[in-house]
Amino acid sequence: MKKMDIHISSRTLTTNAFPVYVMRPMFLPLYRYANGKWIEDDGEWDLAFITRNGDTGAWYVEYVDMPYYLGLLWKVRYQGQWHYMLDSRYKHWVYWKDRYRHPNIVAGNSGIDYCIKKLKCGAVNGTGPEFQLGDKYIRLQLVRYQETGEVVTFPSTFTCSKCGLTLRALGKDGVVYVDTREDR
Repeated sequence: MKKMDIHISSRTLTTNAFPVYVMRPMFLPLYRYANGKWIEDDGEWDLAFITRNGDTGAWYVEYVDMPYYLGLLWKVRYQGQWHYMLDSRYKHWVYWKDRYRHPNIVAGNSGIDYCIKKLKCGAVNGTGPEFQLGDKYIRLQLVRYQETGEVVTFPSTFTCSKCGLTLRALGKDGVVYVDTREDR
C-alpha cells in the first residue's frame, strides 16, 4: 500500500494506514455523497449513501467504517473471542486521533447531518462495511479502493497480532477459515 495525500478543507492529512474506499449500498439508495453535494443516486460508486430499508422504512447512512486504531486491518470473532490483525508496520495498537478526518468518516457524518437537517428523517443509523472476516458488503464485492477501483477482498491468511492465531481461508468468501495452529 502506498502513501497517499488526501486533501480535506485546505489541510493535508497524510495517511499510510488506511486508503479511501468507495462502495455501493445494500439498501435502497436514495442519495449519494458526491463530494458533499448529496445528489440522487445515479448508480455510481461513492463514499456514502443515504438509503432506506424497503421492509421497515428505516433511514440509513451507509459508509465504510474505519477502525479506531492505526494499522488495524481485519478482525474476526473466533471461538468466542475477538482477534485482530495488524499491518506489519505496526507493533502495537495506536489510537487514531485523526480518524474523524478520514474521507470515509467525513462522508458518513455528512450523511447523518444531511438526513436529519435537510431531509427531516428523524432517526437515522450509520451502517456499512467493516473490515471483519465474513462482512456481507465485502463478500458481495460492494467495496473498492477509490484510487485503483480494485475490489476489496478478504485475506487468504489471518494472523492475530495478540495471540498468534492463524486462520487460512478455504474460499474467497471470507466466511470459512481453518485454524492452522498446531498447539490449539
